[in-house]
Amino acid sequence: MKLKDHYKVFRKKRKSYILILFFIVLLFPRYYSVSRYARVSDIDSSTGIANWVISINGQNLTASTTNIANQIKIIPDNTGETELGPGDTGYFDIEINPAGTEVSVEYTININLSHLPTGTTITGCDLITNSNTQNFFTGNTHVIEDSINLNNNQPLSNSDIHKYRVHCKIDDNAVLTAEDDYYVSIAIDIQQKI
Repeated sequence: MKLKDHYKVFRKKRKSYILILFFIVLLFPRYYSVSRYARVSDIDSSTGIANWVISINGQNLTASTTNIANQIKIIPDNTGETELGPGDTGYFDIEINPAGTEVSVEYTININLSHLPTGTTITGCDLITNSNTQNFFTGNTHVIEDSINLNNNQPLSNSDIHKYRVHCKIDDNAVLTAEDDYYVSIAIDIQQKI
């Protein structure tokens, strides 16, 4: 064999080695990345929908925004009276029960006084929790915003109930046709806390 022929054979081998090396370099990262994700996807996983059971004053919520119209009765502060009149004070309770819910929730409650005699005002709101009360708002504010958080990733229970006592006063000069029971409407927007 001549030197030229050896050189031609060497060039052919060199080209084939370069092609083989090129394919190895090209295919190795792809094989590695595919096998990497294949290993990650072998993990056993399951998904589910968190349980959502929330009631307001015993009425189950079926949507994230709910209106409770004229169902929350104002109770006179004077225990001897059964109805409210001009100048009387009273209260009503709003109870949010999330027992059995598996996520933290946040909510906004708008209190609507439009069905009450003109001049009726809210004089305070207390959050009643574990026999402790804290003033939540006063004055003309008619909005309650708060949240209920999971404890150690356990579903919420009856100990997570938020109960508000809202105090109100009927104007001294209110003109009433007859002393009667008065009801408050609320709108609540409740959603999962993220």
